[in-house]
Amino acid sequence: MTASLAFVSLTYAQLNTLAVGLGKRYFGTATDNSELSDSPYVAQLENTADFHQLTPDATEPARGVFTFSGGDAIVTQAQRNGQLAIDRSLVSVEILNDDGTFRQSVFFTTTGTSYIATALRAARAADPSAKLYINDFNIEGMGAKSTAMVNLVRSLKAQGVPIDGIGVQAHLIVGEVPSTLQANLAQFAALGVEVAITELDVRMTLPATSALLAQQQRDYQTVVAACRAVSGCIGITLWDWTDKYSWVPGAFPGQGEACPWDAKTLEIVEDEYAEELKVTFYPQLYLQRRIWILDVMRAEKVTKVLDIGCGEGQLLAVLCQPAPWLPPPSAHILPPLPGENTDSAEKTHWLPQYHDEIPDIHPVQVMGLDISSDDLDFAVQGTAPPPSEVDFEKGGSQYSASFSSVNPRWEDLEVKIWQGGLEVINETFVDVECIVSSEVVEHLPPNLFPAFAPVILGVYHPRLFLVTTPSYTFNARFTAPMAPPSARKGCPDPTKRTDRIFRHSDHKFEWTVDEFQDWCDITARDWGYEVKVSSVGRPTEMDQWGRDAELGGASSVAVFRRRDMDGREQKGREAVLALQLDTRPHELLVLHRHLAHPDSGNPRSLEEIGLKIMEKMEEFREGVMRVEELWFERDVAILCGGWIEILIRAVEQSDHFNLKRNGEGIRDRKADWTVELIGGVAQPKEYWSKEEDTSMDTIPFDWISGGEAESSEGEGGSTDMDGDVSQNQSEGEDDLEDSVPWSDRSHRDKVEEDSALFKPSWGSEIGWAEDERSDVYNSGEISAGWDGDESEDTN
Repeated sequence: MTASLAFVSLTYAQLNTLAVGLGKRYFGTATDNSELSDSPYVAQLENTADFHQLTPDATEPARGVFTFSGGDAIVTQAQRNGQLAIDRSLVSVEILNDDGTFRQSVFFTTTGTSYIATALRAARAADPSAKLYINDFNIEGMGAKSTAMVNLVRSLKAQGVPIDGIGVQAHLIVGEVPSTLQANLAQFAALGVEVAITELDVRMTLPATSALLAQQQRDYQTVVAACRAVSGCIGITLWDWTDKYSWVPGAFPGQGEACPWDAKTLEIVEDEYAEELKVTFYPQLYLQRRIWILDVMRAEKVTKVLDIGCGEGQLLAVLCQPAPWLPPPSAHILPPLPGENTDSAEKTHWLPQYHDEIPDIHPVQVMGLDISSDDLDFAVQGTAPPPSEVDFEKGGSQYSASFSSVNPRWEDLEVKIWQGGLEVINETFVDVECIVSSEVVEHLPPNLFPAFAPVILGVYHPRLFLVTTPSYTFNARFTAPMAPPSARKGCPDPTKRTDRIFRHSDHKFEWTVDEFQDWCDITARDWGYEVKVSSVGRPTEMDQWGRDAELGGASSVAVFRRRDMDGREQKGREAVLALQLDTRPHELLVLHRHLAHPDSGNPRSLEEIGLKIMEKMEEFREGVMRVEELWFERDVAILCGGWIEILIRAVEQSDHFNLKRNGEGIRDRKADWTVELIGGVAQPKEYWSKEEDTSMDTIPFDWISGGEAESSEGEGGSTDMDGDVSQNQSEGEDDLEDSVPWSDRSHRDKVEEDSALFKPSWGSEIGWAEDERSDVYNSGEISAGWDGDESEDTN
């Protein structure tokens, strides 16, 4: 253990990062297969900030016995992490004696020195891209052996023999690093070949003392400085990085402590990272999934939706909220003004279109399916029309707006809630426009999973299918790279098919990013769809090991889009029939009808609308009002028949108003459009009764002095959306998902309080904030409101 690294966290050594910054190709370490079962060790081995290169152990551990499986395993591990793999045994190794003569070997005694050229030529023929080195020990300083190496390489190059580099093993002793090390490396590099320190360690006679450790630190620094000074020295490889697995004690009795970190380092790491890391999301993860779903539906102008595994109906309840206005009217409703271009290429140019950057969703049919009666009770209640809404089909004489006393409903909506299993075919769902299945597939038991794709994509064959599922790849984010396995407090795979730790006890599997991509590709191919895969759910905390981009989001998501395919539905029915599953039909629990306002689509004259706007502004004594403030005056919106574009046209056509679309230095946001009453109001609003009055004069008579402002935080802390949390706990509380097990569930583990529905901005580029890590549908400004479902307690 070197004094310089004795107390350096594995996270912050950054050996490879520093080496590459100085122009070197890598800093690496050797390893052996027996060490790969040590999780903290492997985590550091895979830390590319320290090690960008791995060297396997021998492929011929005993004479005449060759084994490549161990080396292949390490090469595979290196490739998986984007690390280099250098095999020291496939080139000429240790061919010289210390006096510069050739070592006696079966090759030398049989063929003389020609075997060296033969081996190098054979290696080049086998793999033209491989780097061919001669690797030897005791050639660190100038002397007879290093001179013999120079002469050998010079001779090989003269013969046209392929030789790319010289490997200097550098098994050194504390205090005995050759003073000519740098000069020797330079003379090797002058031959026109690469030079590498290939097996560096610095051993000492035990017990270690502070003086020996201090000298060892200087010795490591000397070697690094020598390689740094010689441009032809491309990198350094440690002969393992921890004394726990050093070869020295076995080869040199009484000696050891040769590696940069001592054996206790891993014990310290296990103690330091024995708990899960804090991982939170804002907005909460289930909201981020919902936002993604709604964004896709907005972009695709979806009007008919089926939510399979709808649970308590949170998504359905959001979809039941009325849009604030109708889609833009056609030309026969709102004709173009004289001189406006109505060519098809610019067919929307002449419309005073409003909020085109944030499309609304205009569903006409919403359906939900689940097996839990307890959950569906909430879904039935959450999607019902409000008690004050009168069913006109039953002869009601009054109308009250859905969900709001301000904004009427402009479009009819039908809601159906069904109870039953997804493996059962429901003819009502055939050819539905869009199916959503969020955090459901991972709950399916092995006998039901095979029905998932045939039923949804085969029999029902929606135009769009949106699916989300937990990303097992992301689960690494809950623990440090070098944490022991016991740090993860999740739920072991209940099927015992893997040794994975899942987020929920009912999960039958959790797919890695690659596994999910493979399933999506195969499923899309088999059922005639194209698919785009991405992820949502980025933690608010930055990962100190830089794994955020690699691990992606907490939920994998995919959009399946239907292509032409013959016989798809019949293929699905046959596949489901072959599974011989339960065929008990679904039960329709409720049919809700949300009725549009009777004046929807029946606007009054522009003159009448203009007079009403002027009347409102005079009533409020406001010379300037935002368009939306006027729109949410109920009687104004009703006169417009639900089209905000007609309100805008009425303002433009009237001599009483100026429509201000934007101001100097202000971004053109339609939500900021204002209406100015020309000439102002007759009696402007007075905020103080008279000039000498103060704010004290406006205090209500029943106000009580000494009261404190009501806090949004209770005794338990903030009631804001703190996000899904995994802090020193597993996800047994299902805090990373809002779905519930599809199989064998009678109630939810946690009742999710529905919070504000975010309606993000929608533009030509769709991304999650400024992050470009998603290539499907993600929202932009998360804070853009939409008067959605709002709950104070969203934890």
